[in-house]
Amino acid sequence: MTTLRDIAKACDVSVAAVSAAFRRPKQLSAETRERILAKARELGYFGKGIQLKTIGLISGMPLLWTL
Repeated sequence: MTTLRDIAKACDVSVAAVSAAFRRPKQLSAETRERILAKARELGYFGKGIQLKTIGLISGMPLLWTL
């Protein structure tokens, strides 16, 4: 799985710059931001917001237990 650190190393920028490219785009020049985003796509970075994890099951039908 690709991390922000991997992207930073490949682009020769700091991890903070990579984070800014995703969260605070106005803090970077358009050229730097595009270079970081292009490398992220190339490396297959999806970010934490895209990761899918199953944590439970919700059912619309109530369970009735008879003892």
